[in-house]
Amino acid sequence: MKIFTFFAILGCIFLMSLHQKPYKKFLKNTGFVFVPSGNLSSNDKSQSIQAFMMLDHEITNLEYREFIHTCYLSKGDTLGALAALPDTAVWSADSSRAFLFPLANLYYRHPAYNNYPVVNVSKTNAEKYCNWLTNIIRQTYTASTFNDFRLPTEQEWTYAAKGGLQVSPYPWGGPYTRNSKGCYLANFNTVGEHNLTSDENGRPTLVSKGEFKADKIADGAFATCITKSYPPNGFGLYDMAGNVAEMIKDDNAAMGGHWNSYGNDIQVTSKISFDKANPFVGFRPVVTFLKTASKQD
Repeated sequence: MKIFTFFAILGCIFLMSLHQKPYKKFLKNTGFVFVPSGNLSSNDKSQSIQAFMMLDHEITNLEYREFIHTCYLSKGDTLGALAALPDTAVWSADSSRAFLFPLANLYYRHPAYNNYPVVNVSKTNAEKYCNWLTNIIRQTYTASTFNDFRLPTEQEWTYAAKGGLQVSPYPWGGPYTRNSKGCYLANFNTVGEHNLTSDENGRPTLVSKGEFKADKIADGAFATCITKSYPPNGFGLYDMAGNVAEMIKDDNAAMGGHWNSYGNDIQVTSKISFDKANPFVGFRPVVTFLKTASKQD
């Protein structure tokens, strides 16, 4: 009986290894990373999070253009393509950011911005991208092994942003936004010490508008920056703080702060309202974990 049990266990291990090989190939080929199951603690409550896979970077302009071409233009659906395009005019909608006006013509289309996160996309079109991605993956991998690709829930996003850290305001831990060498760890609106003062209680506060002196490129970027410009968190996910806030499935909101957020607003729990396309918000898909994916020959 003991011998039978021993060989049964070996057989299970062997079968599991067969399933793991194509699963690892999927992760390697697509840029998705495995986020293990665990618990998300907040406000003295603990919620169980099921394992899932998440793209390690924000969807880029190049990836979104591939979606437009494959899903619409290659099929002659010009109207569909026009409806799905980013609203690039939003770059020039705010006169206080005139230095960004050229991006209205360049950001989405120019090859120099291929690997920058796509912005100015509606939530409806982000969900259409996820649907398209589901179909593409199912054409390459066995259809029965994949759930639909989708936007993450707020709980999933927050849990993933923590990168395995239990108590951490930022994906890298914190409480600082620079590393030991003084380098910034995310793309955000770096206020600078010269723009800080103290209130009557000694708490830091911004100087008055007339005295404020912008320091937009202290972190190396006027607006967004190339994805993966900063180190990943413990799960291998890049830019879970700053660069662009990321849409979530639950409601009209985006998480993680963006390139124009101050340092306190790019935490793993930072949340902004999102009701229309704007240059501060992008997205990245997730899919519920299934380890039996097998690539078709």
